Amino acid sequence: LEKNKDLRIIYTRKEDTYPNLTSRTNLANRSKADLFISIHCNAAKSSAYGTETFVQGPDQNAANLEVAKSENDVIFLDEEDKQTFASYDPKSPESLIALKLQQQKYLER
Repeated sequence: LEKNKDLRIIYTRKEDTYPNLTSRTNLANRSKADLFISIHCNAAKSSAYGTETFVQGPDQNAANLEVAKSENDVIFLDEEDKQTFASYDPKSPESLIALKLQQQKYLER
């Protein structure tokens, strides 16, 4: 991808660090990103191994919603964001509606 001159690649990280969700989304928004691709390299001892790639595009469908829920579950692991996202519950219909509205507003820019 980096060799394609029509693309501008912006990394949230290249080292074994964990920037919180807020800083990653702020970076995407400041960069006026058209697409946010999340590539996971699973190296921990678990049943998951290899790489996973998640792309959240403008189409609203059940698969995208499940990916968004899965990605946003990490909020509960991030100490820094606990207060910011204290009311977010990925299993709550109200939280998912709010997430969908925020996503739609972002996509309309």
